[in-house]
Amino acid sequence: MSDPKPPSRDAVDNSYGGNDPRHIDVDDPVERAYWLKVLDVPEHVLRAAVVAVGPSAQKVKDYLKQRR
Repeated sequence: MSDPKPPSRDAVDNSYGGNDPRHIDVDDPVERAYWLKVLDVPEHVLRAAVVAVGPSAQKVKDYLKQRR
């Protein structure tokens, strides 16, 4: 019997956005894609929001809500 392989990154459930659903990692392509879809913003807007208020998902959501 061989040792089971760990699941690939694609097989891991990232439905909440990554390792910590409270933070946005714009440098992680899977997480970035998730947040771009959830927040319905272009990448440059997401990156600017993270620069402005930090990686806290709630702070980014609040920031984007104020800017709309």
